[in-house]
Amino acid sequence: MLTIRIEPRLAPDADLAALLDLFCAAAVIADAEPSIHVGNGDDTVCCDFRTLDVGRLWEVLQAQVLDDERLGEDIARSTVVTLVDPAGEYQPRLLHHYDPHVRLDALPPG
Repeated sequence: MLTIRIEPRLAPDADLAALLDLFCAAAVIADAEPSIHVGNGDDTVCCDFRTLDVGRLWEVLQAQVLDDERLGEDIARSTVVTLVDPAGEYQPRLLHHYDPHVRLDALPPG
């Protein structure tokens, strides 16, 4: 499962509805199942994506969302992307972080 956590406070002028539309469109392209929910007690929004091909999903999210001409900058500075294996075969991976100094992980092989 790949999770994108959006922190609207880091990009207060971002169009959250448009961001969520981008995520949903990317999910369709990558044949992933999205689930969107709002955090408890804050304005954080999480988008969880279930897919059998996480490599393809991450590729599509980077191309269609993070590199989006209009919203990509807002997304990059307000999101954290993690990959979690519900089966527990590997440790969670940090694929993107709004702080460019945070060390990122690679996708697991396969």
